[in-house]
Amino acid sequence: MKTIVNSETGEIIEIEETNEIVEKKLNEIVSLDDVLDAIEMLETYEQKLNMYKAQLKEPLIKLFKENGIKTFKNDYLTISYVESTLQKRVDNERLKQDGLYEKYLKLVPVSEQIRITKKGKND
Repeated sequence: MKTIVNSETGEIIEIEETNEIVEKKLNEIVSLDDVLDAIEMLETYEQKLNMYKAQLKEPLIKLFKENGIKTFKNDYLTISYVESTLQKRVDNERLKQDGLYEKYLKLVPVSEQIRITKKGKND
C-alpha cells in the first residue's frame, strides 16, 4: 500500500499495489462474470488514477505560474507549462449555412495546461 498526502487538504490517499491486484484478478478469470468484474475493477482504477492526475496538475500549474517556470526536465520526465491563450476556429454552423470561411473566424479561449512526458528507456 502506498500513501499520498494531498498538499491542499491534507487528505491521506492510499493506493493499493495495482499491478499485483490486477494480475491476480486476471489469473482468476474462469467465467464471463469474472471478465466483467475485472473490467469494472480496471475502470475504477482508471477513474481513480485520472482523479489523482488531475489533482497533481492544479498545484503544478500554480507553482509554474508563480515562479515563471515554462519547462522542467530531468532524466525521467519533462513537464511543460502552456499558458492559456485564444485560438481562431471556424464556426462550422455558419460556415455550412453560407459556404464561407474567413468571414466566420472567431477567437476561442484555450485553458492553461501542464504537459508531462515520461522518457523512454532509449531517451
